[in-house]
This record gives sequence, C-alpha cells and structure tokens, in this order.
Amino acid sequence: MKDDYNSCFFFNKNFEEKNLANPTSVILAAIQILEYLDMGDKASKIRNAITEVIASGDRTTRDFVGTHGTTDFTEAVLERL
Repeated sequence: MKDDYNSCFFFNKNFEEKNLANPTSVILAAIQILEYLDMGDKASKIRNAITEVIASGDRTTRDFVGTHGTTDFTEAVLERL
C-alpha cells in the first residue's frame, strides 16, 4: 500500500532524481484537498503563489520554458506564501 501512495507523488524516479519534474500538478492536488477540508483561504494563497511564479517566469521549469528544476520552482512558490 505504501508503494501505491508514493507512486502518486513520485511517478517517475528519473524525474525525481534529476530534479526536472514540475511539481505544479501535485501542489494543485493538495489545493483541492485543502478546499475539500474547507480550508479555502489557505488553498487560495497557495494557488496565487503558483500563479505569480508562473506569470513572472521566476525559476520556472523547462515545460514552462524555464531553466530551473523542481526545487527552485518550489522555493519560488514558498517565498510567495
């Protein structure tokens, strides 16, 4: 069961080990959980932080025509919270 849970978040070890994956989909899934738990205020803050990072191009990943990895993108989101 633990392996099934982890596979949701680390679907491809190659991406994880290379710091290439865009974490947006996992963060958006977490936002949906927060909304389900009636924590919409926190969900909105996180969604706004993601939107700001992507719109500004600050430390975006390659699929957003950036040059940064998972860690840099996540740090940029966290700095906006």
